[in-house]
Amino acid sequence: MAKKSKMVTTSEFSKLSGITVSTLNKWIRDKKIKAEKQSGRWMIGEDQLTSKAVRQFGGAKPVTAAAGGKKKSSKPAKKPASAARQPLKAAKPKKTPKKPSAGAKTYSVDEFSAMTYLTDFGVREFLKKGRLKGEIDEGGNWKVSAENLLDPLIKHLVR
Repeated sequence: MAKKSKMVTTSEFSKLSGITVSTLNKWIRDKKIKAEKQSGRWMIGEDQLTSKAVRQFGGAKPVTAAAGGKKKSSKPAKKPASAARQPLKAAKPKKTPKKPSAGAKTYSVDEFSAMTYLTDFGVREFLKKGRLKGEIDEGGNWKVSAENLLDPLIKHLVR
């Protein structure tokens, strides 16, 4: 008789595989991964970490101690130099944002968020991470380039 693999919840499987719970639920509905409903919760076998859907997604993360195994590393884990919290700084990007073309139309963060389904916070985060082109003006305010509205990653968010 075949030995059954250990069953885990969708949230535990999510931590093991690096795939969000909502994606896992969709895959269960689409029958891309096998799962069983037990006591009203979806339970997924750990053997599904090697399923086609998970492999195509980018593979599973190494199994952690919570899943019955230990992650082996050749180097000891580095600890952060300072555990003290740093005060939040005003809108300085971590990465250099993409610059809009000279003379190109720009919008304020409020205007751009009103034209898209992004929130003000989301627009600022996208600017900081470089997903949107923009720059900070002399007053310290973000100016978002109009050419972002044509970007395929943003185009579907336009109202």
